[in-house]
This record gives sequence, C-alpha cells and structure tokens, in this order.
Amino acid sequence: MTQNDQLRAEELTLLTRLLHGESAAFSEFYRRYQRLVASCIRKVFYKWTFDFTEDEIDDMISTVFLSFLQDDYKKLRMFDPGRGYRLSTWVGIITTNATVDHIRKNARPTVSLDDTERKVAQPRSMMASPVENAEREEESRLLMAAIATLSPGDREFLELAYDAQLAPEEIGVRLGLNINTVYSKKNKILHKLMDAVAELSTVRLKR
Repeated sequence: MTQNDQLRAEELTLLTRLLHGESAAFSEFYRRYQRLVASCIRKVFYKWTFDFTEDEIDDMISTVFLSFLQDDYKKLRMFDPGRGYRLSTWVGIITTNATVDHIRKNARPTVSLDDTERKVAQPRSMMASPVENAEREEESRLLMAAIATLSPGDREFLELAYDAQLAPEEIGVRLGLNINTVYSKKNKILHKLMDAVAELSTVRLKR
C-alpha cells in the first residue's frame, strides 16, 4: 500500500466514524483539516486582496466546519470516494468556494489578482435562503462529477495543490515542471472543471 493509499484509507475510516455519529470523530476531523481549511481561506483572501483580521479568519474557519455539520453532514455525505480523489481535496474545494461566497456577500471592494478586472462584491444577507442552499447543493454535485472527468494526472495536481497545500515551486519539483508550466497547468485544470460543470449543467437542464 502506497502512502497515498494509506491516507485515503485513514480519511475514509474517519469519515465513516463521523457519519455514524461517533462523539470523538468530529474533533479528530477538525484537528486533521483545520490547517487545510485555514490555508485555503487565507489563499482566497490574499488572492482577492480582501482586507481581513485574524478574528475573521477564525470566524470563517468556524463557519466552514459548521457547514460540514449542517443537515446531518450533507456536504460530507455528498463526497464519493469512487470518483478518484481524496476527502481532503473535497474539503479544500468546499472551503475555497465558501470563502469566495463570503467575500461576495460583503460590501468591501475586492480585486482578483488573476486579472485586472475590478470586482465589487454586493452586500447581501449572510443567511442563505432555501433557494440558495439548493443551488449550492447542486453546484457541489456538479463539481464532484466534473472532478471525476479529469485525467489521473490532473487529479494528482489538484491533490498536491489542495491536499498537500504545496507551493507552486514544490509542485513543480514533484512533477518535474517549471514554475510557468505549473501556473499554466493550474489555470487549464480550473478551466476544464468550469467547462465540465457547464456541460453537465446543460445535460441536466435537457432532462
């Protein structure tokens, strides 16, 4: 068994314990993924040059973990290990999406470092409506299905970026790529995901 296989097995064991209501499982889940969640939150805040405090980081961490508890662990029950990626990848992506959503719900202007277009978030209620919750659930399902369409190499790249939280330079060393290729590959993978989500959405609408 490879180290990656062992980590997958450990994650699935923890997830099973958590979904079966074992009292100590959520504390262990929090300890295991707290650094990952915090790192994803910081990366999004920095990317959008979002002016934040440490208290806001802590609040966002709590918000993310509470979202995993909601509706009998609905977001965690949506995770499908058969799709070829690890639970930590799913946790990282959910955290990233939740943080972007948080930024968009606040009135402070933000600028994405990925492009020069200024994006101003519009103030909205922090309490999601039933329609918004349904939309997010559908987005999560589509995202999981989209990840499954990626090649093993692209999924490995996502695992290095989200699970291992490696810097671009470290990913380059692992995969034998120069830094420009790492950034280019990341953008291509994200575009593949967006295209796959769009295609899957179209297919579902036609049903």
